Formats: sequence, C-alpha cells, structure tokens
Amino acid sequence: MEFIIDLQKCAEPIEVHIGASNIVVAITNRKTSAAYAYGSLDVVPESVALSFSAVDLRRNNRAKTTSKTQLSRQSAIVLSSLPKTIRDAVTLTRALGIRYLWVDAICIIQPENYPALPGELDDWYNEAPKMGDYYHNAFCTIGATAAIDSEVGMFVERASLKYPVEKCLVGKFQDDTAAYVCPSMPSAHGQVDYAPLYARGWTHQERFLSRHILHFSRDALFWECHGRIKHAEHHEPLLTSNESNWSWALKLSTDTQALFAQQWLNLVEDYSAMNLTHETDRLIAIQGLVDLMCKNIPESETYIAGVFRSNLVDGLAWSNTSMEAKKIDHFPSWSWASLSFGGVYYNSLLKRLVKIIAVDQFAVVGARNSHTCGRLTIEASVWRVRLKETPVLEEPESNFFNHPGLLHEYPVHYGWYFDGPGSVPPSACDLTLAAIGFCTAAQDRNLFLALILLPTGSDYRRIGVALIGGLRKRELLNGLDQETLSIV
Repeated sequence: MEFIIDLQKCAEPIEVHIGASNIVVAITNRKTSAAYAYGSLDVVPESVALSFSAVDLRRNNRAKTTSKTQLSRQSAIVLSSLPKTIRDAVTLTRALGIRYLWVDAICIIQPENYPALPGELDDWYNEAPKMGDYYHNAFCTIGATAAIDSEVGMFVERASLKYPVEKCLVGKFQDDTAAYVCPSMPSAHGQVDYAPLYARGWTHQERFLSRHILHFSRDALFWECHGRIKHAEHHEPLLTSNESNWSWALKLSTDTQALFAQQWLNLVEDYSAMNLTHETDRLIAIQGLVDLMCKNIPESETYIAGVFRSNLVDGLAWSNTSMEAKKIDHFPSWSWASLSFGGVYYNSLLKRLVKIIAVDQFAVVGARNSHTCGRLTIEASVWRVRLKETPVLEEPESNFFNHPGLLHEYPVHYGWYFDGPGSVPPSACDLTLAAIGFCTAAQDRNLFLALILLPTGSDYRRIGVALIGGLRKRELLNGLDQETLSIV
C-alpha cells in the first residue's frame, strides 16, 4: 500500500482514506476534506520527504502504522500522538507551502513486533524497493540531522548561541585589553557528514537520491542541492559534500565499466561501517542507488547480492576489519553483506586465479530460500588443511590471527582474517583454502589471497580469508588441485 500525508490547512485530526489498494493520510480540519490516493493520481503530487533516525524502536513505535492500528487510523490520527520529529516536519512542510508529506514510519505498514508474524512484512516487501523513488521524486527532503531518534525533534536549541559573547580578562592582559572567544562557524563536514542521522545505513541513499535537502543540524541549518552544500546563514562558498563519491560512481557507470566496478567496492567499504536497526536491510537500504546505476550500465551486467557480475572475483576479496562484526545468515556467506555493522576492507588483486562458473540470483527482499540463495560456483586451486589448534588473535585492532599449526605443513607464511568471532574454527577442523589471486608482489615473491571455506555437506561456507606468502608464484601454485566448489 502507498501512503502520502496531505497537509490541508489545519493540523488536527489526521484522516486516513483507503481507495483501491492505496492508503492516503490526510491532515485536515474537517471530516469531509478531500484526500488523494497517491497511486491513483495521473501526476505524483509535489511532496516533502522526511529523513530521520528511528534506531530506538520502542520510542518510534507510536509513529508506525501496523495491521492493528490501520483500522483506527482510517478514522483519525491525533497529531500530538506522533513523535516530535514528525510533528516538526508537519510544521515545516506547511511553512514551505507544500501540501504533501511522506514519512516511512507512517506510510509503510510494519510489524507490531519483531520477529514479524507471517504476512506482517508484505507491505514492507512491496514498498521498500520504492524507497529511493520517494526521496528522489520529492520536492525536497527534510533531514533531522542532529536528532538521535524520533523524539528529539528538529528545532533543537543551539548551544553555541545560548549566551551572548562578552569581553573578559584573560591571563596577564591589561585592563584595557580584551579577548573575545567566539563560537566557531559550524561546518558542513562536522555538522552534517558526521551527524547522528548519517550513521544510519538507510540515509545513505536518502541523502544521495534527494534533489534538495534541508539539514537541521546541531548548530545551524544547511542547504544541500545535488551534492553542493551551504550554510544558510553565512556567506561561505559552496562546498562539495561526500555525496560526490556516489555521483562519481554514477558517472563512471555511463563511462568506464572497470573504473565504475572498482569505485563500487570503495563505496561498499564506506557503507559497511553504517549501522542498521535490522541487519537484513543491508542490501535493500541501497537498492534505490543500485537501480539508478543499473539504468546506465550494459544490459549484460547483473547485480547480485551486493556485487556487480563483471567484478565478482574482486568482490570476493574482502576482509573483516572488526572483531565486533558478526555473520548474517540471511545473505550468501561470500558476499560482504553477510557481515554485520563493523567494516569491510577490499584487498586489491594484481592477478585473478579463480574462475566464476555460475552464480544464482539473490532476492534483496523477502525470505531466503533455495531458489534465491545466491549460490556461487567457482573453479579454483585449493589446499585441504586441518587445524591442529585453535587460531590465536594476535592483533585485535586489525583482526589478525597468527597461523595455526597444520597436520600437513607447507613452507609458507599464513595470516588469517576471520569474518567474525563466530567464524573462528575450533581445533582439529578440516578447512579448504580456495585461491582468489595474487594481491601484492615483492621482487619475485608474491602474497597469495585465498578464501577460507568450511564444508557444509556438498556446499561450502566462507568464514574468512587467508594471506599466504613466502614462495615464488610458480611454487605457490605447484601441485594444487583445480576443483569446482559451490559456496552458499
């Protein structure tokens, strides 16, 4: 179902009308006021979209529409019952002279609690892929940039302006000498780029896809239009926001395919450090960006589980940079998306040694099943090894483990980077190392990158990567068997 909030004159009550398969929220002062079904209009109405943080589910509960509240909201929603951030958004939208407001918490029917009951996610599965369109098509986006949750609001007190600037004696200055210590001018870099709102994974695409954004930050109001950002009260020059990274990727998607593929991996590194309330949203939260880029790339190119098909080998060469991260079973183990909030680092490959045989599609939304599992089939040189002891964490800050003893020793050096604490194997464990490629070279010696795979029946699961060195390239590959492996 599709919602849009109609700000008609007055604020109370909010009427909800159902027409066809669409829900419309109308904020009016008369029970008979007209409401409009978003999906039934020939032209999408000019609207404002709200971008806000809803990390605390308990505090955001009174905003969301559920199957239980849907019927009552067909009569009315009292504006005062909504979180302060949404109330502030209503006030601002009216001040802009815009009639319609889109708020995801209200406009998508959501589960009452998690885990969701059967059928409770149906509307979310339908609407989540369209989230990028709602922000891209909006007249502007209101960003509750400084708010840590939906109850804080947007019009926060500016602490730096609370008290007037007065002269005072400092140290050994004479009575006729004064020093003025003034608050520094708020910068977009500090007030927006590193604001609480933009630590959320969903806001990555909300910010990029919005044509215009009003950022209500801690100490200032900023305007952002197509990647250029400016303080609303100071005549500083226009600045380029970090959104330009995505603009660069979009440009490359129409220009140089190889450069675009590499830029995508750089963007993944940034995005993987952003948090999500539900880690299973890791891919759907950037689907709007993917859809936009896919309009410009060749039809033969496909996007599977967070990686573009033409760059899939390089897309396997990631390692986990944080021992706080956990593996998410919802995603294929070979994909960076299978790592929860923490951080992904991509190793650059100088030469690729693995061959992609096949890869199954992966459904970005919905439950994972045998038909949408993203199974990857590769042909690679492999080593079969057995651990004699449990790996020991040697460098916690870099997630580096020293190599455990092997029953069949090889004259090489090992470095192990596991995908998370739960991925560290016990002793007496059989593992398979599958060669990806060579990542660095020093004189005639090479550093060899391999997937660490754990057998699971006839398939394998990725649990980390190994860096192997100490031999010449020819010696590293000598005697290794070529095998076909299926990774899920």
